[in-house]
Amino acid sequence: MVLSINACHNDKSYDGSVVVNLNKLSELMLFYDQIKEIRLIAIDPGYGNFFGSDPLVQYSGSEIFLIDKNGTGKIYRFSLEGGLINTIGNRGRGPTEYVDIKNVQIINDTVIVVSSPFITVNKYLKDGSFIKSETFDIEAQQAVYCDNRLYAYSGFGMQQPFRFITVESGEISYLLSSEEKVISFHEDTDVFSLTDDKLFARETYSNTIMTINTDITPYLTFNFSKHKIPDEFFKFSNSFEAAEYLIKQEYAVIRKFYETNSFRIVEVLLIHKPLPSFVYGLNIKNRGETDWDWFSMGKIGKSPFTNSLKFTAGNKIIFLLDPLHINNLSAAELSKISNRDVLNKVTENSNYIIAEYILYE
Repeated sequence: MVLSINACHNDKSYDGSVVVNLNKLSELMLFYDQIKEIRLIAIDPGYGNFFGSDPLVQYSGSEIFLIDKNGTGKIYRFSLEGGLINTIGNRGRGPTEYVDIKNVQIINDTVIVVSSPFITVNKYLKDGSFIKSETFDIEAQQAVYCDNRLYAYSGFGMQQPFRFITVESGEISYLLSSEEKVISFHEDTDVFSLTDDKLFARETYSNTIMTINTDITPYLTFNFSKHKIPDEFFKFSNSFEAAEYLIKQEYAVIRKFYETNSFRIVEVLLIHKPLPSFVYGLNIKNRGETDWDWFSMGKIGKSPFTNSLKFTAGNKIIFLLDPLHINNLSAAELSKISNRDVLNKVTENSNYIIAEYILYE
């Protein structure tokens, strides 16, 4: 592997349990009390181009990358003001193309596109120039580079007796053996997240965030008490029976985890009646590692915050808001927006709006 990548190693990590009472959440105003301002960015991919559902967003330096994995299959490169710079990659079966996008990583001037189930890595320059493609002899759902290693996630969906794979200099190793019998459950959000020298991994059907290198170390365990996924779920050998069992339960699953030097944030999907809802946990580090606040961000289809957390950068929490729900922003949010003129240009036919929630430092 020829990329020069920031080192990833495990410092002394916090290995503790966070007890979460999803029946007793903090007032949403407490969340906005942490926010210094909200900055909106109307991204413009060019006339007639509309993004598909649930795109990914990443920041790299002074640029924004929107990954339209379920729409055009392209990666759009924007300035911080939302102006289109260029596009990267194409969906297809040609030598410079990929069949799908599972996750994307931006390292210096290189954009890495991972597709699966046989992990294929396409590399491009930020200007869209193709570098090379490489296919690894492993089956997995997602993969990421760190410290010149490729880390891949097999998980509960690949019918394998392990959940993580590493590849370094052609050598394949396996991590985190698993006796769970559940199959055909695939991750649709990023398993891996990077913060400086730490590589984190999370699984929807596990309540533990892990740090990963040559081994896997528990980092944070969220105790959802009565909303924990029952142990019986993992004993099913038939995925249809497992799904039928789980759909009858009220439970919580971790969808996303990000950490910066100043805060941690986790997105939890709470399945309950009458409608599922999204809950965010926020830990401001200078208050202590065990001091978490938990907020309900609204029910699916009713709030602009359902499935909208996309990234973190510095002291910013990055959301991607659907214009169909933009009118549901609360008075507290509107009062924090520093450039409300952007809202005057938003219609139900607009593209997504990036919302940077900037925390007090």
